[in-house]
Amino acid sequence: MGRKKINNYRTDLALENHESLEGDKFDGIKITIEDDNKNKIKTTLIEVENKKGEVILGKEKGKYITIESKYMSSSNKDIHDKIIKVGKKKLEDMIGKGKKKVLVVGLGNENVTPDSLGSKVISKILVTRHIIDTFDEELQNKISNVSGIAPGVMGQTGLDTVDVIKGIVEKLKPDLIIAIDALAGREVNRINNVIQITDTGITPGSGIGNKTKSINEETLGVKVIAIGVPTVIDAPTLVRDSINMIMNNIRKGRELLINNNEFESKDEDEQLEIIKEGMSERLKGLFVTPREIDQNIERIGNIVANIINISVHKGLSIEDINYFME
Repeated sequence: MGRKKINNYRTDLALENHESLEGDKFDGIKITIEDDNKNKIKTTLIEVENKKGEVILGKEKGKYITIESKYMSSSNKDIHDKIIKVGKKKLEDMIGKGKKKVLVVGLGNENVTPDSLGSKVISKILVTRHIIDTFDEELQNKISNVSGIAPGVMGQTGLDTVDVIKGIVEKLKPDLIIAIDALAGREVNRINNVIQITDTGITPGSGIGNKTKSINEETLGVKVIAIGVPTVIDAPTLVRDSINMIMNNIRKGRELLINNNEFESKDEDEQLEIIKEGMSERLKGLFVTPREIDQNIERIGNIVANIINISVHKGLSIEDINYFME
């Protein structure tokens, strides 16, 4: 069995936590990979089965599905459609059979682009709670009772997000909550190119060290599925990866000169500490996002919204959804 390696970089992705472990197999953790090389989409299911798995992975018991594609944030519509198809299957499996009364919650700050994914998705959700009784029987059989809310952040409202959601849950009594949030990642190539779906809920702000109350079944009394996309990476991790990339390139041509390099000989945590010591306090708390973040959020928002729409409204296609949204 492998052993746990404690890392101090920030990531919300269970996949990246798993990659930091030393070894291949761990008690209480099961991993399944589906690699669609043709469509350039990789899907990883990590199942944390018990308390031991929770301790090893640093994640709550439950399922964590990661859908990866380097074309996710591009303008490649064909790949987007394939990602939506994969996401629909995974989300439907997690939702379970039967029609559900669903509350979709878009977390984050709509005024900060990297944190605006939740509100962007909410604007594209087909909400039906207010009009579902006006539909004929045939259409009612195809759609679900869906409502949506983007509660903002405490700095805007003065209210804890969980308390806002709890009040809505008490009024609407949904069967299911789907929460969408921007996440922090560790690997640069995963920023805006990964969707994580989990049945364990979410803690807003955890990736950037600004934790609030968890949004999960324990706090709300309703099953919570969280969908997140990493949109930022913290500066020390980015600097460390850049240094390692430069040194790897140097090694290829001048191996003898860096074999005894002090930085290279350190493990990842020690490298991060060295970098943090050389950075100002302001830079230590800096998070970095791609310059194309506006287009990225727009495209990924469409993908996530379509995954949710056709998963909860099981009798409708994307074309049907677009028709109703016009």
